[in-house]
Amino acid sequence: PATANFHTPSMVTGGARIKMTDALTLNMQFVRFNWSAFQAINVAFAGRTQVAPQNYVDTTSLAGGVDYVVNPMVTLRAGVQRDPTPTPDVGRTTRVPDSDRWIIAGGGTIQATPATAVDLSVAYITFDDNTISSDATAFGGSPLQTPVSINGTVQGHSLVLSAGLRFNF
Repeated sequence: PATANFHTPSMVTGGARIKMTDALTLNMQFVRFNWSAFQAINVAFAGRTQVAPQNYVDTTSLAGGVDYVVNPMVTLRAGVQRDPTPTPDVGRTTRVPDSDRWIIAGGGTIQATPATAVDLSVAYITFDDNTISSDATAFGGSPLQTPVSINGTVQGHSLVLSAGLRFNF
């Protein structure tokens, strides 16, 4: 039997919507993540504790977007977000090969009936190139103890498609 102990981050979120015209609304959001609370994962078993340091750093994510009402049945949306990684440059591992990212999204709502709406969206996420530089020990404290050194580059892109159906009653 084992138990794990760690702290997850708190978040402070703020946003604003500004109606510029009957058709155009501007949207803004910031999120402050207290990732520094996630310093380590402590696993206790068999009378000892294994500590996996995380050393995450606090981040602030910023986003902006627009809503455009084409007609009473169709609203289009688009936005962009900058989301920095909380993983530190030193010691980044293949377990969480994260990097700063840009998220560019678009979509819309079709109001099919007064009580039914269809939401569609697409988001493209691009991860900044970043490095993995990690030195660790596998099977530490045993006859099989082995040093492990990993050096590489983090790269990535993602495409997310979403659809939703809403009913109001």
